[in-house]
Amino acid sequence: MADAITRLKAKLKEIPNASPNHGPDVEILQFTEFGPVLAVRSYTHTDHYWQVYFDINKAIVAVGSEAGYPPVERAIKMRQP
Repeated sequence: MADAITRLKAKLKEIPNASPNHGPDVEILQFTEFGPVLAVRSYTHTDHYWQVYFDINKAIVAVGSEAGYPPVERAIKMRQP
């Protein structure tokens, strides 16, 4: 988990319009049956909020892909009466 947090913080610093004065926050929010859930927060001016928001989502996907983290899977059993 520490590796994911380190990689994500580094990637988030590359996002245009994110505040250079206050680095991003990446913390463990909770633990689930699928693994830890991270809380990700970056700081920006309100004029750039949505651009930064969507770039954060893209960064999360990129970090997971680059690191080779497996996607979450859920097995579903279907039974017919």
